[in-house]
Amino acid sequence: MRHLSGVERGRLTIAVGVLVALVGVAGLVRVGVQSDSGQSERTARRTGSGQEREQAADAYAGLPLTFVENRGQADGRVRYLAHGTRYGFFFTPDSLVMSLLERGGATGVNLFLDYVGANPDVSVDVAEQAPGRVSYLRTAGSTESRAGLPSYAEVVYRTLWPGVDMAINGRDGVLKYEFRVAPGARVDDIRLAYRGAEGLATDQAGSLLVDTAVGTLRDTPPVSYQVVDGKRVPVESHYLLGGVGGPEQSYGFAVGGYDPARELVIDPGLEYSTFLGGFGNQAGAAITVDATGSAYVTGFTQSPTFPTTVGAFDRSGSASNDSDAFVAKLNPAGTGLVYSTFLGGSNSDSGRDLAIDADGNVYVTGQTSSSNFPTTSGAFDRTINVGNCPRCGIDPYDAFVAKLNPSGSRLVYSTYLGGTSIDDGLAVALDGAGQAYVSGLTSSGDFPATSGAFDTTANGENDMFVAKVNAQGSQLLYSTFLGGADNEAPGGLAVDAYGNVVVAGATRSVGFPTTPGALQATHSGGDVAGLFDGFVTKVNPAGSALVYSTFLGGTRQESVGDVLVDATGNTYLSGTTMSPEFPTTPGTFDTTFSGTSESFAAKLDPTGSALLYSTFLGGANAGVGAVVADGSVWLAGSADPSAFVSPDAWNRQFGGGVSDAYLARLDPVGTALDYATFIGGGDSERAADLALDPVGNVFLTGITRSANFPTTAGAFDRGYGGDPYLFGADAWIAKLAVGPGLTRYRPAA
Repeated sequence: MRHLSGVERGRLTIAVGVLVALVGVAGLVRVGVQSDSGQSERTARRTGSGQEREQAADAYAGLPLTFVENRGQADGRVRYLAHGTRYGFFFTPDSLVMSLLERGGATGVNLFLDYVGANPDVSVDVAEQAPGRVSYLRTAGSTESRAGLPSYAEVVYRTLWPGVDMAINGRDGVLKYEFRVAPGARVDDIRLAYRGAEGLATDQAGSLLVDTAVGTLRDTPPVSYQVVDGKRVPVESHYLLGGVGGPEQSYGFAVGGYDPARELVIDPGLEYSTFLGGFGNQAGAAITVDATGSAYVTGFTQSPTFPTTVGAFDRSGSASNDSDAFVAKLNPAGTGLVYSTFLGGSNSDSGRDLAIDADGNVYVTGQTSSSNFPTTSGAFDRTINVGNCPRCGIDPYDAFVAKLNPSGSRLVYSTYLGGTSIDDGLAVALDGAGQAYVSGLTSSGDFPATSGAFDTTANGENDMFVAKVNAQGSQLLYSTFLGGADNEAPGGLAVDAYGNVVVAGATRSVGFPTTPGALQATHSGGDVAGLFDGFVTKVNPAGSALVYSTFLGGTRQESVGDVLVDATGNTYLSGTTMSPEFPTTPGTFDTTFSGTSESFAAKLDPTGSALLYSTFLGGANAGVGAVVADGSVWLAGSADPSAFVSPDAWNRQFGGGVSDAYLARLDPVGTALDYATFIGGGDSERAADLALDPVGNVFLTGITRSANFPTTAGAFDRGYGGDPYLFGADAWIAKLAVGPGLTRYRPAA
């Protein structure tokens, strides 16, 4: 929802998403609908002769909502309308009429959202003409057609109540209504009532539940704040059932104390947001989500009061001030922990990445310097391998790989992975057989490599490793070094449908292995000491050969961080560059290098020989996190105030500090951002990872040092726990309901 930058001082804005989710019905379909199981309607099993029609209907439902003037194609009381194959929205002076059909069209419901006590002479206008025109072959009650009617992005009811306008838009594929309250106007005047509903209620998360004959609709809870001196100040807000003197099925809004001379934004785009931590220092490193919408997070904590749950594997943590890894599962509403456990020994441990299988087992990799890190009988390696490492300057550590059962109460397996120097597990992915693919950094010449692997000998001071662990955690199916004579800095890992592993990172090694026909066969930094180039490498399923391997960079310094692969074998990657001539492709989002360093996103073809697109990302430092079926890519990271944010961002206002967390979506051809938003408080934060649920909601985790980081009513933990005297921080988890976002945004020329 727009946050109305540049509006007149003193106006209050209340923005609410309508029909955001569905509870209890798998049939009723609209943009963004989710069933109880969390399964997307678009991925549900389809049978019968109507399969193609349903697929087409789903595709149509994913388009942005636009509004067309009624020129005889609807009832005369309707001023504007929006409709699709299974829904219709009709705007009259005194109500919003919603006509919703079940899948297949057998059953439907008509809901009337009435404006209680509203101005009978309200002016119903439109704003922002949308691309394209609409034609009707036949109007209601006649044989006349209407051709070339303009469509609009927003319907506005002006002075619906004294001093209150209501605006309705569907820019991101979700119908939203917004109240604009002028100075001196009353929030209490805003009253709405459902006709055709069987009941209204609120849930623990603060959502509004609308019971109907065919299911329950859910409006996400409002989240409010004001911007004061450039800083975001939270304001309490919630739905008020019964409104103020309204009928039984009515509601309004209650807001806490706020400055009436400043704009107030109440926005439901944030489904939930919560801190995760105790008093001290902690950070979320990786997140994934299951089909029910439960989020799983790993990271590190130095807090003995980090929240754990009864029956969890380890509730005590380290007795010293060293860090422990943690694994936590959050319920779908973000209101509580399903389980939470420490994972570590008596020294330092940290979780770096995690993955889940279809049964809910969690696979975690990371680093440990604990000789008593928990391992399991029969595991590949139960003894820490570290020795003396004077050149390291720090205590050496091993990588670990662990599998936690679905209840978080027991280790299915846990093993060390490393040699006598520094080893760090940085990324993990799974195949359908429960075999874990792990990559990371090693400076150990005796890191365990397997016979027949691509490279069984350490090459430089730091190499990358790629290993495949069997389903029992008892054996390495393969393990290989990857590097040249200098240093490598590993990035991400992804596994394709055939068992090929794509890894990426940065290398100072001129002799880093590349393959014939690769996009870039030579190190762009040449022999200049100390310069890193990015690299992208695909390893075959046996770990015995490279399918392709290429450098990626300019004449200065680059690194590639995250990688993803799609069903056709394309690779999506992101990183940073200091090279003005870093390869970008014409027509992409941003081809102009600015400042001294830029983030980039790129798409590489399945052979590793061509860039399908490559673009800078401006003031954002964001990594690829998920690929949507249409080829769009979600990115998350951090950003400074210069970063691009879209007009429909959840938060267009930079919060403060060095950086805010940042979320963006790049379109399938890399030419524009569908969506981009800041997420943050008055100090600094970063998003470390993101995941998508089956209906496209975005889940994020990271680190924040902001005591006023935005959290939501009813969230698990709304109190900041970072230690201010030791530069502490909290982990955070957030879920955003962001629609398909098919409006394209590019930076101003």
